[in-house]
Amino acid sequence: MMHKAIAAVRAKSATVPIVVIYEDQPTNDFKPLFMMTQGLMPGPKSYLQDFDGVFVMASGTSFYAPCSPPGTVDLGFSATAMHWLRRTPCPIKAALHSAMATPEENAQYAAQADKDWRRILMQRASEMKSGAKAVFVNFSTDEEGRYLGSTASAPGGPSVSMHAKFSEIWASFVGKGTITQEEYEATNFPQHYRSEAQYTAALTEQDSNVAKAGLKLLGVHNIITPCPYRAGWLAGKYESPEAFAADYIGTLRSWSSGVFLTGLSDSRSAEEKQSIVDAFYGAYQADVAGNPDGHGMDYVHAVLTVAKE
Repeated sequence: MMHKAIAAVRAKSATVPIVVIYEDQPTNDFKPLFMMTQGLMPGPKSYLQDFDGVFVMASGTSFYAPCSPPGTVDLGFSATAMHWLRRTPCPIKAALHSAMATPEENAQYAAQADKDWRRILMQRASEMKSGAKAVFVNFSTDEEGRYLGSTASAPGGPSVSMHAKFSEIWASFVGKGTITQEEYEATNFPQHYRSEAQYTAALTEQDSNVAKAGLKLLGVHNIITPCPYRAGWLAGKYESPEAFAADYIGTLRSWSSGVFLTGLSDSRSAEEKQSIVDAFYGAYQADVAGNPDGHGMDYVHAVLTVAKE
């Protein structure tokens, strides 16, 4: 994608300097990024190998804060990131995620998500030049109530809900005495999958600070992207259910394990916490291996295009 964007700029100007800034939290490991962009890792050819006058930098800063100087961004892009909230507004007692919470709990998460989304947009409004555009591809709940890992109603969608399975297995650990009920209730994802209306409100309300800052909505639509791991399984690319389960659980674990570790009591040692979380993912992996056709994590995104006046 970045290669195509840079090629489009170079088609108009052979000399204008292009700065590409990658943003992530300060704890992120940026080394693979620089190895990739410098062409030092296997994979697609880096745009730095095809175009001169391109400069790659990193901003180790939360997107809730300014990531670049005011009025310097011509094109912004973010995908699959801004569902993470600054905090969990309330405990979700009978589930782990706001998508499965009670209406009252969900409303508190929606309010926190609205506040956080407006803060994100205000930071981007400051960074963008007049005439700049930004594209946000964010996890959402679509008009049919589908969200990440819960798309059984979509054509060919997996029958097992990912967040329901997270909750089911974690709750079974309470029944076994592995974790306490208090630890189950303390395990909450600081996330919210906003609806299209929740994404667009800040951009379409005439008196909102976001609109006053010059941001306007150019377009929005929802898309479902089939889980690539499930697609590989259904296409026969895995030699066994166990191999599929290992890959599938590996990708879930990469972004969710911190939530389960945080939910465990600080009275436990780091080693004990890790052992419990390892056992949790082992149980989930065994469940997937026993029913590989039912599992998958289809993506549900809202795609928003925004401009700065």
